[in-house]
Amino acid sequence: MKVSLNISEKSLKQYSPINPGWYEVEIFDAQVDQASTGTVFLNIEFKIQAPDEFKGRSTWGIFYLTENASWKITALQSAIGMEPGSDFYTDDLVGKTLRIRLKEVEDQEGNPKLEVSAFRRLKNNPVGFAKPATEEAPF
Repeated sequence: MKVSLNISEKSLKQYSPINPGWYEVEIFDAQVDQASTGTVFLNIEFKIQAPDEFKGRSTWGIFYLTENASWKITALQSAIGMEPGSDFYTDDLVGKTLRIRLKEVEDQEGNPKLEVSAFRRLKNNPVGFAKPATEEAPF
């Protein structure tokens, strides 16, 4: 039996793979989770703001909360105006904008996937450090 799909060219583009490269993004969500190995990590959803070709699409970054992987979370903190190495709430990240680089790497099975590999501050982001979260005043 023939299956006919009435999909517009625009809809097809929405599902094309995101290319490696630099993207302007907004942090849409951030959740703390635990890997099956017991390692705690931060899972961040980034919504692409530019370029327009991928605007509104999501990509995710995994940030392991370990000493060896601390460079990645501190680079993110610096790019959004937060003091590197400071404590924060996941809600402190939501709504922040920055540039991320997506790099193509291989997953455990050898299949290509994109990984967040670098961060840059946007020109309109503050250079100074944001006040870290406290129990009394988290925002």
